[in-house]
Amino acid sequence: MRHFATISVLLFTAYVNCAPSIFCDDVVYRTPSGEIFVIDIEAESSFSEVISKINSDIEIQRSANWINPEETLVRNEYFLDFMERPKAEGKKAISPKGNMRNFSATLLESEKKKISQVVETLGNASLVTIAKEKSSLEKAGKAVDHVHPLKFLAFIFSTERLKAAIHNLNGRSWVWDKFFKGLKMGLEEEASHNNLLPHIKKFSSSLKIDSKALYLNAEQQRWKEFVNILFKEIPRSENSGRYDM
Repeated sequence: MRHFATISVLLFTAYVNCAPSIFCDDVVYRTPSGEIFVIDIEAESSFSEVISKINSDIEIQRSANWINPEETLVRNEYFLDFMERPKAEGKKAISPKGNMRNFSATLLESEKKKISQVVETLGNASLVTIAKEKSSLEKAGKAVDHVHPLKFLAFIFSTERLKAAIHNLNGRSWVWDKFFKGLKMGLEEEASHNNLLPHIKKFSSSLKIDSKALYLNAEQQRWKEFVNILFKEIPRSENSGRYDM
């Protein structure tokens, strides 16, 4: 990815050098040599117009006096790197607080069925079968996206057939990585709303394991270690080998 110019830009709003009816933005830009200059940009300017003005103004302003940004900055500051054709990351936004998942909610039979479908298929089915079931698996996953991640894990690790399947799934890196990515996202979302740590003790108690290590890893958001504790402390039963592929 190529930069238009090696420029770090600081945007903040101010009524400076503008007609009274126009709301302006001050753009503070820093050149590769470390010089800092200021230009006024109308609030209605498009992104490309801002970039164009910065680029055309760089050479003109090189001989201007140094402007100390600390003297003019206000609280709302945004540091931006202007790049050419940036790729969309597609990162899922953190759900608003009003949409927090309910840890106290009882799992419905339909939800248990969907969770079982996903975990057993990914853990026990052949690659060909998983590929064929991709659409239905994604649909089932979306249907239980509202389930609290601790509730999701508690159901899996307290159900023998799912416990066996999740252990198998953990050994299939080509499937596990994507599954864990979704699980991690749910854990991060609830942790960001303080909707995870308060439930660790009850969660661990339901699985009859110690809560201290789980709490510590959740507090530090070490999700891989958090889940690995479950695999270590809650092994599948001895007669579950029939699920191995």
